[in-house]
Amino acid sequence: MLRRQKSPLRRPRYDGPSTQRGGNYSGQRAGAKNQQWGPKSFQNREQKPFQDRQQKWSQNREQKPGLHKGSSDPGEPTSASQPEKKKEVEDWRIQKEMLKAKFPDGWKPIKRLSPDALAGIRALNAQFPDIYTTSTLAAKFEVSPENIRRILKSHWQPSVDEEQSRQERWHRRGMQIWEKKAALGVKPPRKWRAEGITRDPRYHDRRRARIQRDKVWEEEETNKYRAYREGLQKAAGKVV
Repeated sequence: MLRRQKSPLRRPRYDGPSTQRGGNYSGQRAGAKNQQWGPKSFQNREQKPFQDRQQKWSQNREQKPGLHKGSSDPGEPTSASQPEKKKEVEDWRIQKEMLKAKFPDGWKPIKRLSPDALAGIRALNAQFPDIYTTSTLAAKFEVSPENIRRILKSHWQPSVDEEQSRQERWHRRGMQIWEKKAALGVKPPRKWRAEGITRDPRYHDRRRARIQRDKVWEEEETNKYRAYREGLQKAAGKVV
C-alpha cells in the first residue's frame, strides 16, 4: 500500500518580530510552551510586536495629522475652509431663464379672457346655474369646457395692488392687439382711437384711390350699357 509523501515545503516558523503585516506567530506559540495564553494575552504593551506597531502608528499620525480624528490644529485645512464646488444649474432653471428672455411680459396667447370676463362667467353661473352651464358658457366665450371648469373652480381673489397691475397688463395687451389690427386695415373701436391707435394714413389714400377707381369703372360700364340699349332701339325702329 502506497503512503502519501509529505510535501518538502513546510510552513516557516516565527523566529522574531516581523515588519510585514499579518506575520505568522505559530512558531512563537510553539516555542513558548511555558507561557499561558488567554483572551488577554496580547494586552501586554511591552512585547516587541506591539511596540513596533505603536511606533508606526505614531509616525503616520505625525506625517498626516489631518487624516486622523482629534487633530485640532487651527492651521490645518478643514472641510469648512475648503472652497465649495460650484453647483450645477438645473435644467428647469435654464429653461425658465430662456423663456423669461423670450417673453419678458409673460406668455400672451391669442385667445385670452379679460378679468371682467372671468368675473362675468362666475357671476352668471352663480345666479343662473341651470341656464349658464359649462357647455353654454364655453360656446358663448369660445373657449374649451375645461377652461370654464377651471375658472369656476378657482376662488382666488386679487388684492388691490394685484388688481391694478392686472388691469394695466390687460390695457397694454389690448393696445398691442389693436395696433396689429390697425396695421392690417381694421378700424379700431372708439376706446382705442382715443388712445391714439389709428390706421396708417396711407390706408386712407389707398381707400380713396380705390373708391375713385371703382366709380370711374362704374360710369364707364353704365355708358357702355346705354350705348348698347340705344343701338338695340334704333335697330328695332328700322325693322318696323
